[in-house]
Amino acid sequence: MFSSPCCIIDDIEQVDCCKLLGVMFQNNCKIDSHVQYILSQCSQRIYLLKLLQQQRMPRNQLAVVTYSIVISRVLYALPVWGGFSSVELINKINSFLNVCCSLDILVIVL
Repeated sequence: MFSSPCCIIDDIEQVDCCKLLGVMFQNNCKIDSHVQYILSQCSQRIYLLKLLQQQRMPRNQLAVVTYSIVISRVLYALPVWGGFSSVELINKINSFLNVCCSLDILVIVL
């Protein structure tokens, strides 16, 4: 009774990875690109935190800044992408956080 309209759309580009609301989605349902992107961003922010630490910013204030610019970035949309994380990716994130702890930046936050 109802006929569905035939929609043929040409020239739609297929991409391997796209960013939606700050989360990188891959066409193979892996989240490698997103984790790599997050860790890259956070590594740059750690440099800023080291500079603040060298300027003798009080530890409690440094902890607030760390949570604001690093931890919040790692936790953002975690329920969305966390289920797609492999053990390897989880280990990469843990290694990054351990490095932060060794720099004495995350001691108060964690």
